Amino acid sequence: MLYRKTKGRNAKHERRTTMKAIYSTIASILLTATAALAYDGGASGEGLSFMMIAFMGFGAVILVFQIFPALILFCGMVKGIVSATRSTKDAEAAPKK
Repeated sequence: MLYRKTKGRNAKHERRTTMKAIYSTIASILLTATAALAYDGGASGEGLSFMMIAFMGFGAVILVFQIFPALILFCGMVKGIVSATRSTKDAEAAPKK
């Protein structure tokens, strides 16, 4: 339990102090984690690892497989627009009775 069940002015001060401690702890953890993630371990000039190449290849496969349905939908949309325009022109050009 983070807060004691006290009442009055003292309780408000305790909550504020507790929250300051929690926020400062979270901030210090985030700052040290950021520095740890930014450190590359001293390895430089190794090039791309197999896992990085596999990850980029997997992303490329996803993009390629997403292009096919997009092209099919786009062609269907263009076909629908052209046929709607063509039928409207045919209706206007037809002789009225």
